[in-house]
Amino acid sequence: MKNIEIAPWVASRIVQFFNNVQKPADIVQGVLDDPNDNENEAFRLSLAKRILQVRNAIPGRRFRELAQIDAIPGVGPDKMNDLAFTFNTPASVAFEKALFDQSILLSNWTILRQEWVSETDEEHQNMVNHPEHFRQIVRQLAVRAAMETAGYDEDEAQQKTADLETAFIDTYTNSTAEAAYAFALWFYRFDADNWFSFERMVAQTQALFDYYSDPFSNHELRLFKGFDNRIFFPLVVSPDLPVTVNDAERTITIWVVGLAD
Repeated sequence: MKNIEIAPWVASRIVQFFNNVQKPADIVQGVLDDPNDNENEAFRLSLAKRILQVRNAIPGRRFRELAQIDAIPGVGPDKMNDLAFTFNTPASVAFEKALFDQSILLSNWTILRQEWVSETDEEHQNMVNHPEHFRQIVRQLAVRAAMETAGYDEDEAQQKTADLETAFIDTYTNSTAEAAYAFALWFYRFDADNWFSFERMVAQTQALFDYYSDPFSNHELRLFKGFDNRIFFPLVVSPDLPVTVNDAERTITIWVVGLAD
C-alpha cells in the first residue's frame, strides 16, 4: 500500500465503503482528513469521480481488494492515511459510541468492554473453536472486569467467575438476523421499554453484526446462560454474560453492562 500498513479488517471496511457509495459526493463527505498530514481536505470531487469511474468499469462494478483503489492515479500515501484514519474504528467501539451518541443509552448506563485480540488468524481460530480455550479466555476477561469494577483481588474474582467454566453457551451468528435480535433482547431485558425502544436497539445491534459486508467475516454472539452479572456492579443487570466473537478483527469481547435505575 505504498508504504502504508493497513490492517486487513480496515482494508475490508475501506473496500466496502467504496463499493457502497453511489455518487462522488458520498466519498468527499464520507472520508475524514487525517489531522496528522499536511492536507486540509481528504478527497476532492475530481478524484472521487475518477474512483467511481474505475469501479464502474470493473466487471460486477465492485472492487475486490484495496490494491485496486491504491493503484488509481491521485490515491497516494496521504489519501491512504485519510482512509485508514476514517475506517480504523473497531466494531465494538463504534457500537458503544453509537449507543451513547444517539441517546439510546443515557449517562446512568455503564458499559465496560474487556477484549482479547489474537495476533494471527490461526491463534484466533484456536481460541474460538476449542471450547476449553474459549472458556479460559472469557474467564480471564471476566476476572479482569471483576477486579476493575468490584475491587476483588484475583483469588476472589476467580471464585466469582467459576460458573463460566460450566455454563451453557447459546450461540447466534451473523449469517441471519438472529445475533442482532438476541443481543438487542439482552439489552431490552434490563427494564423492558422504559429506557429505549427495541427497534432502536435492534438498529444498532444490526449495525454491529453487519459491520463487514464480507460474508466470510463471521461475527457471533455467545451468551453464557445463567451467569450472574451482579458480581460486577451493585446496579441493575441483565441475566447471562454476552460475549461477541469478531473473526475479522480477531477479537473476543465480553460486555459488562449495568444500569443505575
